[in-house]
Amino acid sequence: VLIVSKCMENGVDFIKDSSPLNDIFDNLSFVFTGSLEKLKRNDAKNIVELNGGRVSSSISKNTNFLVAGSSAGSKLKKAQELGVKVITEFDFLKMIENE
Repeated sequence: VLIVSKCMENGVDFIKDSSPLNDIFDNLSFVFTGSLEKLKRNDAKNIVELNGGRVSSSISKNTNFLVAGSSAGSKLKKAQELGVKVITEFDFLKMIENE
């Protein structure tokens, strides 16, 4: 997975297959907010989807993780109100590096 993220960081565009590369995010929902330092938003979305998860643009009680970058705003507040687990981009990268 780290190889995939490095390739995407360097402009390699993968054609999305319907089957995940890995199932580490199977049945997990992510929302990204704020500015990410290492990944482009679309690359982060692709990593989640390629590993069996899904990405939403809005927080709900069904969201598993909010990945909060710098300048996170209302989504962060709503996630805290709903009890959604808030992680940093670094935490997200650690999740995919450990696989």
